[in-house]
Amino acid sequence: MQTNRPVDVDAALDKNLDDMASGLARLKGLANGLNSELNEHNDLLDRVNVKTEDVKFKVDRQNRDMNKILGKK
Repeated sequence: MQTNRPVDVDAALDKNLDDMASGLARLKGLANGLNSELNEHNDLLDRVNVKTEDVKFKVDRQNRDMNKILGKK
């Protein structure tokens, strides 16, 4: 019967902690990349929203004008 020496347990724990640290570092990098991507998409959505509101205003105005021309309320 073989007993685990404290050194073996410490070495295994150190390796597992190193593996976890590597995984977390990679996850952090992926999260930072995703954050950058989301910020870029938010900027694009803000620009599209402004243009969409402008187009909606113009379409609404044209609809009112057409309804006046057609005699509708």
